[in-house]
Amino acid sequence: MFAQIVGRRIAHLEARLGAPLIVRTTRKSRLTDAGQRYYEQCRAILDAVDAAERTIAETTAGPPRGALTISAPRTFGSVVLAPIVADFLQAYPLVSLRLMLEGGYTDLIDKRVDAAIRIGPLPDSDMKVRSLGEYRLAPYAAPDYLARRGHPSTCADLVDHDCIIFEYEDGGVLDEWEFVLGGSSEKVRVNGRFATQDGRAMIELALAGHGIVLQEDRVIALAASGRLSRVLPTYRVPARPLNLVYSTAASMSPTLRAFIDAVTESLARKIPV
Repeated sequence: MFAQIVGRRIAHLEARLGAPLIVRTTRKSRLTDAGQRYYEQCRAILDAVDAAERTIAETTAGPPRGALTISAPRTFGSVVLAPIVADFLQAYPLVSLRLMLEGGYTDLIDKRVDAAIRIGPLPDSDMKVRSLGEYRLAPYAAPDYLARRGHPSTCADLVDHDCIIFEYEDGGVLDEWEFVLGGSSEKVRVNGRFATQDGRAMIELALAGHGIVLQEDRVIALAASGRLSRVLPTYRVPARPLNLVYSTAASMSPTLRAFIDAVTESLARKIPV
């Protein structure tokens, strides 16, 4: 009965719009191009209404409250952002927060995400951006590994070392490491016996003495607690921008504003060691 009612209402809507919205077969249905555009525009309107209602409710209710959904890169989110989230929830007991840790970029509108941490250059979009500074990788290794294998003196020496490789979601690997010294840039193709998509696993392998890991300074400081030594300290890895992006529709939410301010202030205090 319910399916028949829905079917009649869709048919009535298609007649009013003068365009088919759904392609129906005996096994499944899917949206037409017109149906997809209609859905996306209606979704945007509903999201705007929802954001407006949340803004009014939060503005008149006093302290930040309600639910937030935040997306972040898996390792940076679990090691660096999670403690910030814990402090934020402690400060605002009327707020609930869902933290999505992912390997790629999430569509904020489609997944109904309020804000996301982005590493690297941003594509052109209508998203609002708050700069969080720089994301800079650096090579680290356990003291016992360096005692066995020696300290590389130049980045070219890395070809004779075991390096722990980061693997992307699409199967590609970060096995070409770029370094800068005295204004000159050099890329080195590294090798290793272990590759993974998980930064925490990379750090654990480095702690166990299985090689040199290329990881972000704050991640190493928090996850390794001084148990890994900086390798090639005179070299630098080119920095990438670290940003927090959020949709225009959600930009006026007092709760989101409080979260963005908390992340910005906390990261500014956490100076890499």
